[in-house]
Amino acid sequence: MRYPTRPTPGSAGTSLRRALRSRAGISFMYGVLALGALLVLGLIFLQCGLNSAKWSYSHYRDLQAMSLAEAAIDRANWMMQASADGESNINSQLAVTAAQAASGVVRTFNSPAWTMPSGAYSFVAKAPHKGVAGTVEIRGLGIAKNGNREELMVVVRPETTDPDDITGVPAACFRYAMFSDHNFTVSGNPSVLSHNELGGAGIYANGNINFNGASSVIHGPISATGTISGTTTQVPADAGRYQHVDRVPMPEVNVAWYRSHADLVYVGNKVKFNSGHDASIGTYADPKIIFVDGSAEISGQFKGVGTMFATRGIKVTGNCTYADPDSSWAFVTTGAFTVAGTAQIHGLVYAHNATGTAEFIGHGTPNIFGGVVADLITLTGSYTTEWDGQAAKIEALPGTTYPSGPPVIETVLWERI
Repeated sequence: MRYPTRPTPGSAGTSLRRALRSRAGISFMYGVLALGALLVLGLIFLQCGLNSAKWSYSHYRDLQAMSLAEAAIDRANWMMQASADGESNINSQLAVTAAQAASGVVRTFNSPAWTMPSGAYSFVAKAPHKGVAGTVEIRGLGIAKNGNREELMVVVRPETTDPDDITGVPAACFRYAMFSDHNFTVSGNPSVLSHNELGGAGIYANGNINFNGASSVIHGPISATGTISGTTTQVPADAGRYQHVDRVPMPEVNVAWYRSHADLVYVGNKVKFNSGHDASIGTYADPKIIFVDGSAEISGQFKGVGTMFATRGIKVTGNCTYADPDSSWAFVTTGAFTVAGTAQIHGLVYAHNATGTAEFIGHGTPNIFGGVVADLITLTGSYTTEWDGQAAKIEALPGTTYPSGPPVIETVLWERI
């Protein structure tokens, strides 16, 4: 028979001490692990901080190079309009007519390198950009002290603000075959073609452009202060779509000026002009001004050269044609300009008022040899515009207020290369 043994004196205390030692060891191990974890986290945070500082410093150096490249672009813009502070105007070295652009002529200006405390910058200006007359491509290069390089490319249009300067078409809005001061929806099957060397055949909108027709053909660039959506055929294929460009203003119409300078004044609605009027109304050597206090309707072979102004709108109906190729008109109205049927119009259409509601409305299959500039444009059917610089020459539009000051540099494209 076995009997329970008596516990050895002090054995319970020994077990307790061992238990305490075991717990202390576990706590010590946990402490070591926690300290190790903290050290690892500290190293991770330190590495992140070092990487962030390194990235920030590298980013700062990149910003230095970018700032220098932007300085090069600014210098080029200045040299396209400056004649003081020791700078020379470089426009003459970049001058290319539309005919020359179409034949592939390209002119280039290489700037010297300018030095700054943070580095150096220079630019190369080339005209035209992708064969589009009136545009200049500028590539600005910035090189920071540390060797970082940044290059920017912008495409600009140097604009004239002098209404008597016909080397280009006065005021930027007159350089487009179709210009809308608001959103422009292109419906139907319109064609915008180029007719001669004094202008391109591009379209422009102070807003969005939406191609909503079955097919359209645009011979030239498409520009909008907003977005461009839908599909169309462009000639050449790389003519360019330029979104978010600078806004182009329309000159304001001075109604009182037209009335006081008119050669012929009519009062009433639906004042008719037709074959009964002939070229004696005006010639290129002696253009006339017709003022209609009301609305005008044109039909038949209405011939002559000059400016017709109507306060309440102009309507062209029927087969209005020009047998005389020397006929050309600038049609100006603060109302709506409506054209329908198979009408052929040689000249410029300008529809604008203070509220921005003067509209050009095209129905049927009309042809306009000239250009259309309006607050709003509505097109249906197979409409054709052939940009004609000769027609647009009477378009200096007397009685309109042009911006004053130095030439405006309109930016149409900005890219980081």
